[in-house]
Amino acid sequence: MKPNILALAGLLILMIPAGLAAQTGKISGRVIGDHTQEPLSAATVIISVKGEARQSVRSNANGNFSFSNLEPGTYDLIVNKKGYNRFSKAVRVNPDFTLRLIIPVEGGEKPVSKGVLIASNSSKSVEVKQPGLTQIKPVADQIQGAEPGPSADTSSEYPGLQTIPEEVPADVLVDYPDTEPAPEGGLKAVIRNIEYPDQAIRMFIQGKVVVSVLVNSKGEPERVDVLTSAHPVLSEAAINTIYKTRFIAATQGGRAISARVNLPVQFVLR
Repeated sequence: MKPNILALAGLLILMIPAGLAAQTGKISGRVIGDHTQEPLSAATVIISVKGEARQSVRSNANGNFSFSNLEPGTYDLIVNKKGYNRFSKAVRVNPDFTLRLIIPVEGGEKPVSKGVLIASNSSKSVEVKQPGLTQIKPVADQIQGAEPGPSADTSSEYPGLQTIPEEVPADVLVDYPDTEPAPEGGLKAVIRNIEYPDQAIRMFIQGKVVVSVLVNSKGEPERVDVLTSAHPVLSEAAINTIYKTRFIAATQGGRAISARVNLPVQFVLR
């Protein structure tokens, strides 16, 4: 009887609905200047968990950014750009849900104290102005009678709704290029760009952070993910180091392309 029992158990596993499988969410949005309301390009957007940076992207020419395949839960969303105040707020990612954000960052001495949250399901978005970007409400809780639809036009039916369009990457990512991307000047150039965190100096923290870098066809790092880190305080510093580094783009058939490369960033106190 045991073989029959095992066969039945296997059949039951196969019959589990796909909807019960682990689902992920997404964060996408736009970084803008608080005073000008204009998009900010080349802003470093980082998501961290319990104080440790995990993934990062650079906002594009329209200020847009996105993170996909995120496990449901609470993340710290951090935005850094030279000449602007650091932005850091908690956000929650829900399964099978796209959280859309418009993030205003301030320059000068004033601290960032406000934000605009766009909570979105499929093609529908509702703008919720609230300090902190910490409360996330499903669209259905905010608009009674609103029903999700992949291509529904809700602008006239529900005034105030807005959608941030998805952007298609200009480059095609190649997994196995003829030549991999590499820092101009080698790893020594990466080391020269390191800014050692003050906290790490005070605590005498040293070690290696290994990152996965997506380099576009222009030799610009677009996305940096932390693979391993000797200490959480070093992770964000490693991300910032990579974004300050210029790369030689990968090639395929003699043409520059987008590709990933894994790099170590070694932090050593001398």
